[in-house]
Amino acid sequence: MVLDNIIVTFWFNKVEDIKNKIDIFEQNLKQYFCGINTIGVPANIDPLFPRLNAISDGGHTKLNVSMINFQLDTKFDANYNSNYSKCFEYIKERAFKAYQLLTQELNLKIIYSAIMVSCEIKDSNPVATIQKSLLKENINKSYSNIGVKYSEVVENKFYRNIAFNSSKKVTIVKKNTDDNEVIFSLIPLGKTNVEENSIKATYEFNDKYSFDNNENYSLEKSVFSKMLDIAEKEITNDILKIIRG
Repeated sequence: MVLDNIIVTFWFNKVEDIKNKIDIFEQNLKQYFCGINTIGVPANIDPLFPRLNAISDGGHTKLNVSMINFQLDTKFDANYNSNYSKCFEYIKERAFKAYQLLTQELNLKIIYSAIMVSCEIKDSNPVATIQKSLLKENINKSYSNIGVKYSEVVENKFYRNIAFNSSKKVTIVKKNTDDNEVIFSLIPLGKTNVEENSIKATYEFNDKYSFDNNENYSLEKSVFSKMLDIAEKEITNDILKIIRG
């Protein structure tokens, strides 16, 4: 199993002038991003739409800041993606820096957060594996794709959401000569070749349960640290066990 990416998101109450804080973001994140860009959007557009963004020098980490959240999205290459502790070490350093920036430099109250991890598991027959391990179904059915998702409450504080989906990587066997532009959705399956089958696992751990059930809840650093530790432990020890039955 390899880790494709980890996304950490912090949610806070609406900040109308978030674009005016660009100097604070640049100063505090300069070791990770050489510059932060403002995005020109109408003032009345959805507050969730990013107002600031940046990409790290190596292109691995993307930053998006809207009026109501701050998000780091890190995609791991072959040097990292099989080393789970290294992936989490990388993201923890940046996530804690972001927490400090938001709470101390901008004096924002983080109302909840989320850690999302996308994984890829090589499998020669992902449909059958999901069918057997998660549906506990041995009936011979002609599923072409299959997906299972479940959510649960953890410690009466957190939500854990996990999804498994079958996936195929295909290439074009014969190029479509009718048009210079190749559009995959318009190419018949007979003109494609399945190079690789896999299971895509998406894991999310968040503290929105606490926000939903406690009127004055805000995220403390110790709680966020615990969330990261739980996510790392469960990604390392549990995801493969779940899908392998």
